[in-house]
Amino acid sequence: MEYRILSEEKKHRNFSTRMLLPIILAFVTTLVIVGSFMMWTATRNDEVSVVRQTTLITHSLREQKNLLSREQKSVVAWEKALEAVQNKPNLSWIENNLGVAMYKYFGVDRVYLLNPEFNPIYVMADGKTVNLDVYETVRLTVEPIAKRLREISWQGALSSYVNGHSDMIPNIVDYINIDGRPAIISLMPIISNKGVANQAAGKEFLHVGVEFLDENIASELAELLLLNSPKFSVLAPTSNKRASLSIKDNSGNLITYFYWHSSRSGIQVLVDTGPAIIIATIFAGIIITLLIIRLRKSTENLVAERMAAHHLAYHDKLTGLGNRAMFEKCLSEAISQVVPKESELALLILDLDMFKQVNDTLGHQAGDELIQQVAKRLKPLVRNTDVITRLGGDEFAIIATEFTCTKDIETMCSRMVKSIREQFDLGAGQAFVGVSIGVSVSIGNSDDVEELIRKADIALYEAKNSGRNQYKLYKDKMGEVVQRRQKIETDLRQALLSSDQISVKFDPLVRNDQKELLGFEAKIVWDHPLLGEVPNKTFMPVAEYCGLINTIGSFLLKEACKRGAQYPGHFIAVRAFSPQLRSLDYVDVVLNLIKETGINPNDLELEINENMLDDNEKIAANNLRLLRKAGVRIAISDFGSGFTSLRLAQEFQVDRIKISRSFISEMEQSPDPEAITHAVVWLARTIGVEVSADGIDSVAQKEFLHRMGCMSFQGNLFSSSPTQKWLDLALDSSSQSTARHTEMNDEIEVWDIA
Repeated sequence: MEYRILSEEKKHRNFSTRMLLPIILAFVTTLVIVGSFMMWTATRNDEVSVVRQTTLITHSLREQKNLLSREQKSVVAWEKALEAVQNKPNLSWIENNLGVAMYKYFGVDRVYLLNPEFNPIYVMADGKTVNLDVYETVRLTVEPIAKRLREISWQGALSSYVNGHSDMIPNIVDYINIDGRPAIISLMPIISNKGVANQAAGKEFLHVGVEFLDENIASELAELLLLNSPKFSVLAPTSNKRASLSIKDNSGNLITYFYWHSSRSGIQVLVDTGPAIIIATIFAGIIITLLIIRLRKSTENLVAERMAAHHLAYHDKLTGLGNRAMFEKCLSEAISQVVPKESELALLILDLDMFKQVNDTLGHQAGDELIQQVAKRLKPLVRNTDVITRLGGDEFAIIATEFTCTKDIETMCSRMVKSIREQFDLGAGQAFVGVSIGVSVSIGNSDDVEELIRKADIALYEAKNSGRNQYKLYKDKMGEVVQRRQKIETDLRQALLSSDQISVKFDPLVRNDQKELLGFEAKIVWDHPLLGEVPNKTFMPVAEYCGLINTIGSFLLKEACKRGAQYPGHFIAVRAFSPQLRSLDYVDVVLNLIKETGINPNDLELEINENMLDDNEKIAANNLRLLRKAGVRIAISDFGSGFTSLRLAQEFQVDRIKISRSFISEMEQSPDPEAITHAVVWLARTIGVEVSADGIDSVAQKEFLHRMGCMSFQGNLFSSSPTQKWLDLALDSSSQSTARHTEMNDEIEVWDIA
């Protein structure tokens, strides 16, 4: 028994020895492996963190250089800036716009303005204009860079920008040392922003901006990238306790170092978990599991940060849609994937109509809310394969692929126009906008990115010019039309600046029964030096599209009021254009002109187009009510060209309805002209509104409309181009009792009051 017990004990000891030894060895091995693994993981994690921070810092500093260049471009590509520096420099203007303003608004520390000989004409330091001698301390540093920029300009970069071949102004941005302090320097020539080369090559003035790499920049980087104790220093690193980044100029010369304390979370983890592993082997597995979990979480965080950065770089913050960078990337990829002569690709560029009115009346916050709601409405209208982006402002773009025919795109556009036209409920009130869409279709990658965008822009221009709130597909002839319209716009802008091209003529309005002169309609006349008189229908739509209509409308209204004040008792009709009538200050403008010129409000008649009486035009409607209350007459022009609401005509107490010129010109081709014309006149007279007819070119037209009940007329039959002499004669004879028809020496027929 004793032997058996001893034998069992020996076996047990042998078993224990055989089991414990491997366990102990396994423990030690595991401890070593785990310890080594943890040390490696901690060190590696710190290295990855430093590399990531270094990459982000490099990118941020590069963006700081680009920001300085963009800020500088906003002031140097300016006609006024060029005028200010040429001949005798306007130092006061330069200080307020090119010097101190750069410090005040953009944080630029120094500005040097150099003449073509690289001598200073203005120096700003720390927000103050200083003596030009200050430049001498930095001349040897700045002048070589200025000469390099001059070489770039001579090589054609500047002329390419001025001629419109490039959108990049030649410039140099680099790191330098100024007075022993590291800084970013940006040099850029001062040029015209009108596409005209007003300077000979090599005679450009240079704008030099300097922003120091100081504690302010370091603090911004610390806040942006969550860095610990960052600083710039020209001293080389002496230990590895701090992470560092060497900053070099474009030639590879060392400028300064950027230091920061990198977070060593990996080492801290090792310190916290090491004792627990040493205490007991039973926790080894748990610790390893925890480390794996922590490593996984750390990796997920890194991935999440990268995904967040990628999302921010390619998405619009306001709507969550892709931004312009995403648009350009996706469009390039879509074109490259199009199968030649087989698949199609469509680009839709959308621009909201009347969005500025929402911003002006309800505020920019309401405008942002509207943009967000527009994005929500557009998303359900596109397919999963389409890419929808916001290009900026109120402009969107859609890249459509994998469609069977162009009809699919037209259907999509129709749905978008219909959806955006519906009412928007915003926090500040209700709003109504429209959308114009330009579409270009590429079959089998026949167009590159620029060409596809250019065609879509042209189609968008056509949609805007055709009345807005619609879509247009690009056609080859549109390019020629756009060029003609751009020529008209350019000539019209020059005409408005001159004093001998734009004038006002006054067409008479007469009553048929006794040939009584009732008043005149003021019309704008453009006498082009080469083309002669340009028809209103040719240039007025262009003026409205490019924003010149307010200038023309103000000039026309002022001239009409001045003429009406000279001849009281005869009303002067003048067209009120849509942008004017939608303006919040339009009533004040009209009433101030009435007071200034002395015209009787009852002698002023505002002609409005029937589409201005839309129920959605609340500002226009309110302006009409206030002007009507002040005694100003209201007339509806182009009656019969659409579907004018007689209810609205009654609501605004319209004084006169004018049958449209197009209605009269097409009257003779109508199968039953008498029935149609009599119905139009009868409807208007039923509600007590006077009816007149425009565009009377023949006695037959006048007699026909008179039989139908129309009592007043205007057109070429009565006067094709009344002169001042004609006006004086017609108005001075208004005291006589019978009408007589006379003929002037200049062969202009005049209806006198007899």
